[in-house]
Amino acid sequence: MTDILLSSYSQQALRQVESLQTQLHVMAEQRDDALLQLSNAQETANQYQTSLQNLQMVLEQFQMGMFAVIAAVLKTCQDLCHMSVLCIKQTCFLMLYA
Repeated sequence: MTDILLSSYSQQALRQVESLQTQLHVMAEQRDDALLQLSNAQETANQYQTSLQNLQMVLEQFQMGMFAVIAAVLKTCQDLCHMSVLCIKQTCFLMLYA
């Protein structure tokens, strides 16, 4: 009778060990999958960071170009205004002394 009980307990223990080994294997696979997903997410985040830095650099270059264009247009407008004032003064002078 004792032998039968010991054999039964041994079989139960063996089944529990097998079940735990299966669970451990499943959990190890889940861990490996999670690590792969994490690695992929980190790579994607790095790519996004690089893209963002590139876009920021392009934006800065565009802004600097626009500032240069605006400065050139402003200078042209100021020159035209100055020339217009001189023409008006000259026309007024000629009208007064003509």
